[in-house]
Amino acid sequence: MSDLSDIKKVIDILGKVSSVVISEPNMDRLLTRVLQVLANEIEIIFGDFTLRQGDLYHLKSAYGLNPEEIERGVFSPGEGITGTVGLTGEPYLVEDVLCEPAFLNKIQHPSLSRHNAFLCVPVKRMEKTVGTLSVVRPTLSRAELELEMQILQIVGNLTAEAIAVFYEEQKYRASKEKEDKFLFEIGLANQVQQAFLPSKYPEVEGYEFYHYYQPAQHLGGDFFDYIPVYGDRLALVLADVSGKGLSAALLTVKLSAVLRNIFGKYRNLKTTVEKTNQEFCGLHSNGRFITMELGLLDAKTHDVQLTNAGHLFPFLRRADGKVEILGIGSQCFPIGLFRDYPFREFSVHIEPGEKLIILSDGITEASNFKGELFQKDRVIQSLSACKGNSAKEIGENLIKNVLDFVGSFRQTDDQCIMVFGRK
Repeated sequence: MSDLSDIKKVIDILGKVSSVVISEPNMDRLLTRVLQVLANEIEIIFGDFTLRQGDLYHLKSAYGLNPEEIERGVFSPGEGITGTVGLTGEPYLVEDVLCEPAFLNKIQHPSLSRHNAFLCVPVKRMEKTVGTLSVVRPTLSRAELELEMQILQIVGNLTAEAIAVFYEEQKYRASKEKEDKFLFEIGLANQVQQAFLPSKYPEVEGYEFYHYYQPAQHLGGDFFDYIPVYGDRLALVLADVSGKGLSAALLTVKLSAVLRNIFGKYRNLKTTVEKTNQEFCGLHSNGRFITMELGLLDAKTHDVQLTNAGHLFPFLRRADGKVEILGIGSQCFPIGLFRDYPFREFSVHIEPGEKLIILSDGITEASNFKGELFQKDRVIQSLSACKGNSAKEIGENLIKNVLDFVGSFRQTDDQCIMVFGRK
C-alpha cells in the first residue's frame, strides 16, 4: 500500500468523489456522477448503484445500461450477487466472470460474456447496508482488484452519507416545525465547532501567523489548529473531513481532541499521525476519511517537520517572492483508510522572511461561472505576486484573488488557509 502510484490513485478518486458529494444537490445526478468518476478513473465497463427500499434492492443508477434495463433491476435479499451482498453486508469479488459458476445476475450485459472482473460492495451507513455498488472492469491481478475493492467500499459509503443527507433534507422540508428545530440545533453545533477553532494567533518569538476559514454551509468539514508541544515546539494542522453536514463537523471536533491527546503523550510527529490514523480507521465504514497536513515547528532550529496525509501539497514562499511546492514524493494516504499504514515525514528549514502556506482544496477548486477552477497555478501566482511579505498580507492577498476569481458564484466547499513563517 506504500506505492506512490497507489496513493495517488486513491487520493485522486476519493478527491473527485468528495467534490461530487459536496457539490451535487440532486441524488440521481449524484449517483450518476460518482459512476462517471469511476468510469474515468478505473476504466469500468459497467457499474451500478442499488438502494434498499423496504425489503428489495432497486437499481437506481447505472453506467453502461439502457433505461429499460434499469427499470428491471430489482433484487430480493439473497438473490444473485447483488442480493447476496445486500443480505450479508460482505463484499464479493469475481476475478473472471466466465469462470464463476455461481454468477447470477438478473440483468445480462455484454461485458459479462468476456474475461472481465466483477466487484460488488455493500453501501453502508452506521454499519447498516443501505445499498450496493457493483462494477465490471477488465481483469487485473488479485492484489490490484483487492485495492479497488477497498476504494469502492469507501466510495460507496461516502455516497451513502450524502444520500442520508438528501433523505434528512426531505424529511425536514415536510415539516416546518422540524426544520426550524433542525436549524436551531445546527446553530448550536456551529457554536460548538467554532469553540474548537483557534481564537487567537500563537505567540512565538521571531514568527508570525495568519489563518482564514470560511465554511460553505452552517457547519464545515475543514479544521485547523495550533497545538503547543513539549520543548517549546508548536504543531500546526489543517485537515479536511470528507463529506458535509453535521457528521463531518463533529469529526473535526473529535480530531481536535485526538490530536491534542496524542501529541501530549508522544510529542512526536510520525507517532502522532499513525496513532491518529488508527483511532479513525474504525470510522471509514461510514464513508469518512480525513486529508491532513500536519507540521511540527521548532522555533529554535527553525525546522518544520511535515506529514502529508492525502492533502494538498504545502507551499514555501521565499523572501524574494519565489514559490516552491513542498513534499512531492512524500504524500501518504488519508487518515482513516488503512490502519497499519506507515506514514512518512519530510522537513524544511525556514529562513528569515520565508513563509509556509497550507490550504484546503476549497481554495484550488473554487469555481467561477465559466466552470473554471482556481487551481494551484493561480495560487502560486498570487503568492509570488504579493507585494507585502507578512503572513497577513500574503494570506489576505490570496483570499482577495480567490474571491475576485469566483465573483458571485456559489461556494460549494469550505475554504481554509494557514500562513506562518519567520519575520
